Amino acid sequence: MRSSTRKAVVGLAAAAALTASTVVATSSPAGAASWNGCKAGYSCYWGNTGTGGVPWLAPSPGWHTLYFHVYYLWNRGGSQVWFYNSKKADPNKWDGPYKIGYQGSVSDYLAEQVYIGNR
Repeated sequence: MRSSTRKAVVGLAAAAALTASTVVATSSPAGAASWNGCKAGYSCYWGNTGTGGVPWLAPSPGWHTLYFHVYYLWNRGGSQVWFYNSKKADPNKWDGPYKIGYQGSVSDYLAEQVYIGNR
C-alpha cells in the first residue's frame, strides 16, 4: 500500500472511531448507568465532566442558580423545567419547556439559572 493511501485509510478510520465515540458520549450523562442517580420526584442535572457522572438534584420548584454547565436533564419532578441565560443575544433568553419525563441533552448548556414550574 502506498504511503499516501495508507495515511488516508488511517485518517478515515480515526474519523470513524471519533464519530462513533461522540455518538456514544452524547447519548447519556456518563454512560447509561449514571441515569440511575436520578430519584423519582426530582429534576436531575448533569454537567459534561465537572459533576463526575453524579447528578445535581433540584431541591424544590422555583429558581436555582447553576454553578456548572448543564448538558443533560432528566425531569422526574412534577413541573416543567426552563433554563435562563442572560448572556444570550436573542431577546428570548429562555430554553424550554422541558416537560415532565424528558430525558436527554439540553440545548442551552450555558444557562446560569433554572426555573422549575409553569410559566
